[in-house]
Order: sequence, then C-alpha cells, then structure tokens
Amino acid sequence: MKYVWKVLFITLISCICFMVVSALVPYSPEFKELSSEAGVLSAVGLFINNLWLTLTIYYITKHSPWSGKKLFWGTVFPLFMVYSFMTQIETWFFGSAFAILSKLDIILIALTNTTPILVGALLIPKTFKHAGPKEHKKHSFDRRDIAFKTGILGLSFMLIYFIFGYYVAWQSPELRVFYEGSTLKLGFIAKLVANFKEQPIIYPFQFVRGVIFTLSVLPLWFMFKTENKKLLISLCLIYASIGIVLVIPNVLFPNQVRWVHFIELISSMLTYATLSWYVLSKLQLPKVKQ
Repeated sequence: MKYVWKVLFITLISCICFMVVSALVPYSPEFKELSSEAGVLSAVGLFINNLWLTLTIYYITKHSPWSGKKLFWGTVFPLFMVYSFMTQIETWFFGSAFAILSKLDIILIALTNTTPILVGALLIPKTFKHAGPKEHKKHSFDRRDIAFKTGILGLSFMLIYFIFGYYVAWQSPELRVFYEGSTLKLGFIAKLVANFKEQPIIYPFQFVRGVIFTLSVLPLWFMFKTENKKLLISLCLIYASIGIVLVIPNVLFPNQVRWVHFIELISSMLTYATLSWYVLSKLQLPKVKQ
C-alpha cells in the first residue's frame, strides 16, 4: 500500500509543478485567457494524465537494468519525444484548426508538458530504492537492422494513422465539421485522394513522424533487448500517453471531438505499440546472398 501512496504523492507533486510552470511561461494573451477558464474537471484530468506518466516511469524504472544518468535519459528521452514533442508537431501541422495558438505557444506547450516527466524521472529512482538490477549484459546492434526496422515502422505508422484518422475517427460528423467545416463524408479512398490533392505533404510528413517515433523509443529496445514482455508493456504505456492526455478538457477541442480523438489515439497507438514491439523484437533483417 505504501507504494500506492508514494506514486500518488509523486503524481501530486508533478501536478503542482506543472501548474506553477504553466503560470510562469509567456503564453499568448489569447491562449492564457481561454486557459484560465479551466475548472474542476481539468484538475481531475490533469491528475489522471500525470498519474499515467508517473506509472509509466515507475514501471520502466522498476524493471530497467540501467541506473543513474543512463536510466534518467533512457526514460526521459522517449517520453519527451512521444508525449511532448510529437504531439505538438501534429498541432503545428494542423495549425489552421488551432488559430488561437501562436508558434511560440506550441513550443511552450511542448516544454511545459515535459515538467511531470522530469519530476517523475528525478523522484521515482530516489523514492523506490530497489528499482532493478545494476548489471546489464551488453548487446550489439546492427545499424542496417535499425534502419530496416525504422523504415518498416515509419511506413506502418503512416498506414495506421490514415486508417484510424480518416476511417475510424472520420465517422464522427463533429470531427469533420471541426476540421473541414462540413459534415460531408467522403469514402475512405476518396478522402485519401482528396488529401493528396489538397495537402500532399501529409503523406511524407506522417512517414517521417513514424520514423521519429521509432527512433525515440530505441532506448527502450536497447534497455529491454532480451525482455520482450517488458518492452511491449513499456511501449504501450508510452505510446498510449498521447491519447491519455485528452482526458483533460482543453480549449482547443470541443468535448465531442476530444473524445473521438481519445478513442482514435488510444486504439491506434496501442496498435502501433504492439506492431513496434513485434518489428523490433521479432522481425529479422533479410539476409543478403553473397
């Protein structure tokens, strides 16, 4: 039971630190004004979100064979890239739907969202003394294998993104109105063709996102090279954080759109996490005949 209270306490500290940092950063007046309307539901959502981040860091720390700075950066880097950086890259790309946000606001949101990650990564190893074994057998990694798997997962992410984003989530009329101002629903293929005509860069953009996602979680693969189950759980926890954050009511999405995105992101990122686990731990680079 004491472990539960420790986790809850660290979560509370991360929430307080996040709110302090949020109050200090120079957001635009327009964004600050809308953000000031946050109520009790936002506070509850913030706690749930930060609890997820804390549990993610706790799980990785508890099972990792790494320690010290190596463990710190091996935990912070994947979470920062996936939870903080990659989400705001998406916000920047669809900037026309979020006219209230300046480019500086987007950068500041990414940096501010890193606060609970840093708090957890600093406090958890000190709070839970027996986090894991100190010895770790070194494994060699073939650069060609990494490049091959990164390319596969980059392409896979692009496919998953369009299936869940433009087939699953696109069934919602509220979502279509939010992004396109109309309830008109094109068929899946027709929508992909329309995207290519109107904004063709979205295809290489999502491929690059998939590549960056994969490069971001490589420390977890190095960490749990021989621990397949722990790698899978760690990937699921980190990738799902993109969707979990939407439990927090926010000024950018109407509630119906927010919950549609919540379902879309949780389901798509868990699918991608499972596929990433399979590709990283099971798939072998084809051998070249001499």
